[in-house]
Amino acid sequence: MSSAYDQLLSLLRRYISQINAQNILARAIREVGIEKHQVSEAHLGELASKLEPSLRLFLRPAALASLQSELGSIGRPSAPLESISLAIKQEADIATARAQARDMCEKLGARRMTIQKLATVVSELARNIYMYSHGGTLEIHHAASPTSSLTVRAVDSGPGITNLDDIMKGNYKSRTGLGAGIRGTKRLCERFDIKTSPAGTTVEAEVAV
Repeated sequence: MSSAYDQLLSLLRRYISQINAQNILARAIREVGIEKHQVSEAHLGELASKLEPSLRLFLRPAALASLQSELGSIGRPSAPLESISLAIKQEADIATARAQARDMCEKLGARRMTIQKLATVVSELARNIYMYSHGGTLEIHHAASPTSSLTVRAVDSGPGITNLDDIMKGNYKSRTGLGAGIRGTKRLCERFDIKTSPAGTTVEAEVAV
């Protein structure tokens, strides 16, 4: 399956249901006279025009205009998404980190479930820095290959987590919920790595977008 097809289907699914997106795209591909596996960037303009009549049945004018704009941007080179680096020192910084994570996801065209997943990961890691250390930093980086993903890196200067093994095995939960928060964060990620010592703790969590 071509990456151009994947991009088209992913974009359509943000505006209409998966089954409608698949059916409308399949019809447009037949009208262009190609097979699904043949879809390339060279076909995007013609496919967009074939999609429009069917999309008018499902979308209001404003939503249709927004989708048409996004369809026109597929295949164009885009500027790399800038990384984010935030100091986490006070409780308000948690909300700031979560908002910026959502913004990055939206710029990448992520689905609502993915946006919520990353926002939860960022919130948990930022909250841990605020509650259990003397402050730290939270960074978010985008990688476009081999698959699109966002990596959250949280670094603090706290005393470390002395019972990390018990926490990760589910044998310990603090009254403030530290254990449940770390394990819950790990379950949301494609990759999760945590290193801790008396000098501080570093967590890297990767979420596919």
